[in-house]
Amino acid sequence: MKLLAPLGLSVLLAACSSEDPFADLPSSTATNVRSGSICTPMSYPRAVANAAYFRQFGSDAEAAGYVTGLVASGKLGSVSGPGARFVEISSDARLVKLIADVHEGFRRAFPAAVEGLAAPPRIAIVESDVVNAFALGPGFAEDASHSPEQAPWLFVVHTALLRGDHTDSKLRGLFAHELGHLVLRNSSPEVRDAIRVTYRVPEKEDGIFGATQTDDAVVLARVDEIRKRRDRIGNYPELGLATTGAYARKLVELVTTAAAASPRAACDAAPSAMEALAAAQMALLPPPGVATDVPRTPTADDRARLDALARSAEDAIRACTAGLDTPLARSSVLRISADLNYLSTTAENPGDRDHAALLAAAPGVEATVDAADPGAPLVDRLFRADALLRADFLAVQQDPALPIDAIRVYDYEEDADDAAVRVLHAIGDDPAAAGAFLLDVIVPADVRESCLADLAAGKTPIFGRFADAHPGSCWRYHHAKQLAQALDACGTGGR
Repeated sequence: MKLLAPLGLSVLLAACSSEDPFADLPSSTATNVRSGSICTPMSYPRAVANAAYFRQFGSDAEAAGYVTGLVASGKLGSVSGPGARFVEISSDARLVKLIADVHEGFRRAFPAAVEGLAAPPRIAIVESDVVNAFALGPGFAEDASHSPEQAPWLFVVHTALLRGDHTDSKLRGLFAHELGHLVLRNSSPEVRDAIRVTYRVPEKEDGIFGATQTDDAVVLARVDEIRKRRDRIGNYPELGLATTGAYARKLVELVTTAAAASPRAACDAAPSAMEALAAAQMALLPPPGVATDVPRTPTADDRARLDALARSAEDAIRACTAGLDTPLARSSVLRISADLNYLSTTAENPGDRDHAALLAAAPGVEATVDAADPGAPLVDRLFRADALLRADFLAVQQDPALPIDAIRVYDYEEDADDAAVRVLHAIGDDPAAAGAFLLDVIVPADVRESCLADLAAGKTPIFGRFADAHPGSCWRYHHAKQLAQALDACGTGGR
């Protein structure tokens, strides 16, 4: 449920005046603006004060030593790449001003979030070919003198970003989005629980919906069911045998164990067969950055190729793991669900204290597969459960009562987008600049042009199927433009 501040008096007076300041807005947006759910940002719960939550650095040298340690430890590898290298704590006048502007925007739009943080974060330049900038949350302590619960008051900028020809507004938009994750703490469990909302698409969708909605219990139940399946078989049931998700990871683990115990040709063939299937599936996905996560419908030739590759992968995995006698190879599918949900290793037993919780957390087909042939190797059970779950998942996606494309999940990425809009609006910059950065850098040129053409024609962009917290890039740009227009109508700077 959303925690909203009271509506500003100036908005109430404007709404009662003879000239309606919301007349140019879509009716659904105007309703939200009048109610105050657009004009006031959410309140963010915080159990720890900023003074204790953030790790401050007394000097550039101290910050430099910290980042050098992070790079050496490999902790930045997942976002900066394996060849990342610390360059310097920047004193570049342009960068320092950009981050100072964003910090001032947060001070105006989210004063409680930056309370006690008088100065902007230092800027660490990292050599990387990844076009990105980001702030680090808790969990990156490099020495015993600082708690791992602290987040460094530091902002990382990659050299690849600096080599691009980006306007100041677009960089402020990116920085505001990324700094929003840090200062609003919106990736932490307690904040995500407060901001995440599931809802169905209203009759007329204008891009403002999200934080202004309340949870729909029916949609939430459907999302939970979809997530159960995605955790196990990934995002694309229409593309055949899952090459991502918990089942695929267990198959890889079984093959790796079998190959170490008894090297054989089949164990060499199994990984390459799975990789070939994964490549064929990836070829049917949208271009990188589009984030609609809706595959192209396979043609008859596509389907024949996917089926043949899946059979080859299954045959190679079965041949590799034949005779494997380990606790994992003999375990049940429900045991995998117990691991996924951090339940006891004996939760599959009816008398176990976690058994009821396991049955609630696991898709029903898992118990069915285990009961049908309790002596079967795990590999065979996984293939059977995968096939049943894919069919089940497709039925859920296509349910006419609540089709998947009618579902929305507002989460921490849209929240950071909204924060960037409010921050830039508060300092008089282009509020949609973060969305414009996405269109310029993330999506291919033809996709960008298609997006802009659709928006000019009044079409609502594809949101995506919430495979992760990122909606589609065109949607995010559209949403930023709509929110900025609504904040203009608020007459209060979005506060």
